[in-house]
Amino acid sequence: MPPSGLHDELASALKRLLGSGQGPMTLLVAVSGGKDSMLLLSLLLDLAAEPHAALPQFTLEVATIDHRLRPFDAERELLAGYCRGRLPLHIHTLPDGLPERARAAGTSLEEQARNERYEALTELARRRGAQFVILAHHANDQAETLLLNLLRGAGPAGLAGMPEVKQGLFLRPLLHITRTRIDQWVLQHQIPYVDDPTNSEEGFRRNRLRHNVVPAMEAIEPSAVTLMARAAENVRKSASEIALVGRLWLDQCLIHSDPQEIDLVRLLACPVPSWPLREAITRLSGAPPSAATLERCLDLIETTPTGRVPLGAGRWAIRDGQRLLLAPHLPAPPAHSDPVTIIAPGQYHLGDWTISVEEVDHSLFHQRLAATIEAGPLEIMLPKAALPLTLRYASVGERMTPWGMEGTALLMDLLAHKKIPAGQRSSWPLLCSTSQEPLWLVGVRRSALFPASPGSPALLLRASREP
Repeated sequence: MPPSGLHDELASALKRLLGSGQGPMTLLVAVSGGKDSMLLLSLLLDLAAEPHAALPQFTLEVATIDHRLRPFDAERELLAGYCRGRLPLHIHTLPDGLPERARAAGTSLEEQARNERYEALTELARRRGAQFVILAHHANDQAETLLLNLLRGAGPAGLAGMPEVKQGLFLRPLLHITRTRIDQWVLQHQIPYVDDPTNSEEGFRRNRLRHNVVPAMEAIEPSAVTLMARAAENVRKSASEIALVGRLWLDQCLIHSDPQEIDLVRLLACPVPSWPLREAITRLSGAPPSAATLERCLDLIETTPTGRVPLGAGRWAIRDGQRLLLAPHLPAPPAHSDPVTIIAPGQYHLGDWTISVEEVDHSLFHQRLAATIEAGPLEIMLPKAALPLTLRYASVGERMTPWGMEGTALLMDLLAHKKIPAGQRSSWPLLCSTSQEPLWLVGVRRSALFPASPGSPALLLRASREP
């Protein structure tokens, strides 16, 4: 293989992406049978046949995905013939019903197909022991992705386009090569390929950009595609720096890391609170939030004392006073979560908690009251006249006047101070008066405002919890 333009450019990109790892390594090449991926496979075969001094040794295997959305016979025949006797070929067929799965997931058909394709390639790479999966995305794909994300009002992560390295597994070494150069090379070297008829269907937004918008931009600026790809790379570098600063700030704001609980006083002291907030949501969701979601979360922490914002896939950002909880899911209410009315001595149950109510000698009210205060928070003394009482779960935003403290405190702050896990706080038992005034945050704090009536019959309440 004599040195040539695209060979050397691909070798240079692979050297940067593969690093100096010792070979031989296995590279799984994702090939659709189209022009771009067949060019990639042809170039990689040449590099593998005559190892490049700057590259580790590698062997190739080929993977193709049949989405069952259109006939796939031509692609199957082409790849079988091209790989026969040279390369292992793995043909993976997705299950029927891709459009139905897209509707059920609330995504576009294109996005659902992409998600399932990446899942299949990841699993195949694992089974075959491949270190990397090589993808054929090029500069025009990057420009189109940038335009698509621009049209949906994306933030820095979206405007950064596609990364050269995705999830540490997928590599895109052709992102700097334009479609024009690919077309010229394929024609010059007679590389076989199959035309995908869906690429000309203007029902897809990407295709409309490809056939209408990008040519119009190139009429104004012939290097438009290269410049857009460069712009995406510049944004990616800036976004990477922002993410690094965001991670550093976030580490200073975290109260707990699993689930993430953030001190809002510290977060709002950041010069740009959106940076650590974006990083926190990215850690939870595995992907950066949309600009709209980030804006709603910023509004939540800057203007609203309590509330919640959906983050998708059952995830939530929940504000409680000066804390923000990023929950993988809202805690499910325990069984029997309806409020319980306590009307007389006996045993009452709320979830895995039991409250035993016992009538005691009224003459010992103050003595027993002092004893329960000293004994700890699992007992409380109340006058019988306080009946009926309500036993229910504490709510985000509720306050009480704790015994021995000045002013009021958020129940969730009291629970956090007691080191109650964040996921359990919204299902913590609370004893209230008939007017719903908190009297006892069970096992944590009693109120300074509970009714006292010396000389009247008294009640002793004890709390216990199933292990």
